[in-house]
Amino acid sequence: MINAAALDNVARQVSIKSIAVAAIADQATIEASNIDDILRLLPRTSEAVACLCAEKLIHSSLMNQRLADILLRRRDRSSLIVLSEGVGVSPLLLAYLAKSGSKDEARAIAACPNASVDILSHLVARQDPIIDRTIAECSGEPLPDAILESLTKRAFNDARLAHIMFSRTDLKASHRASLFAHASPRERISILNLANASVTTRPHAVDQDRLSALCAAIEAGDASTLTKLLADDIKVPFNVLYTILGEASGATLALTLKGMDVPASLIRRACRWAKSGHAGLPGGVEDVLESVTPSAALWLVSAILSMAQTEQVDKPSATVQTERLIA
Repeated sequence: MINAAALDNVARQVSIKSIAVAAIADQATIEASNIDDILRLLPRTSEAVACLCAEKLIHSSLMNQRLADILLRRRDRSSLIVLSEGVGVSPLLLAYLAKSGSKDEARAIAACPNASVDILSHLVARQDPIIDRTIAECSGEPLPDAILESLTKRAFNDARLAHIMFSRTDLKASHRASLFAHASPRERISILNLANASVTTRPHAVDQDRLSALCAAIEAGDASTLTKLLADDIKVPFNVLYTILGEASGATLALTLKGMDVPASLIRRACRWAKSGHAGLPGGVEDVLESVTPSAALWLVSAILSMAQTEQVDKPSATVQTERLIA
């Protein structure tokens, strides 16, 4: 009987000499006996050696269903390596594990390139932030619209996911705009330019009564009235309004007010109140005032609202918190 140390040594020699890419001049010359040795050793060798074998087999294009099945039955890190590549694993098994496997198995499958729509749907349905971020970061192909929509909704309240989503080339303009609150300064300017380009022919009507009421509330420092006016004007409940006004830079509040034609001086005043804990004017407000038209600001706010109202967030007492932001 081969002892454990000897078994590991044999497995390591097999994996290094017979599987390492650099050691293979012609894969067609690999002897079947070497694969048989690996099949015999994999169930009993250590996890470290099994991981080494899994990586070498995959990178050398030698992984097949028999080898994958043995590694999957180990249910350790070597099986996760196999799942993350999907090589040698049937689509039906991947879909099953994506839906009903362990969290670690599902997270490994999320890194699998070119996963099917069925697999992606099962993974997204698990509502796991790590899975969402992995799909957004690792998917080599454009994602289906439904998957992009789900990830964008979650990114509205997940800054790390939003930053990954910004790097995707298949992100729609409206989705990119809806994540404005999480954008870097460079990405923010890009979104503002995108908004301007999207509304070049859109008419912009000014409601003078509404504008006068908003200006009066800001000039009087009347947080309660301003909060109510904003909620009524953009037709959203207070908890959604809180989400908008709670954005860290103050730029989203500036967008909302600019879309309603509030003068820049009053926008600056309102944003200073909203972010009184910051030194000076909140970052991003001047970008909005200088770089976007009222029509474009309305388009951006509409995109943000469409996402905010589908992602209901459990926030503190909405009316009180919103007034505190403005007062």
